[in-house]
Amino acid sequence: MMVNYPEFFVALGSGVAYYDPLNNRFASQGIIDRIQAIQDNWKPKYPFMDFRVQQLRFDNLVNFNISFTTELSLLNMETK
Repeated sequence: MMVNYPEFFVALGSGVAYYDPLNNRFASQGIIDRIQAIQDNWKPKYPFMDFRVQQLRFDNLVNFNISFTTELSLLNMETK
């Protein structure tokens, strides 16, 4: 949601705009870093979780959303 609605989340105080809709630019490294931080935080409980950030597409918002939800659907969320 923070990628799709950057103005809203910046206004809430997140301080990070992961997508610039006027220029169709993504903060791709910021998105990847955030996903990896979430995975690192939850790895003890979900050891098989592996979100493949290299599969994300950053060419436009539609392709990003498709690639992101595809990776979400493939996550193995079995607990330890």
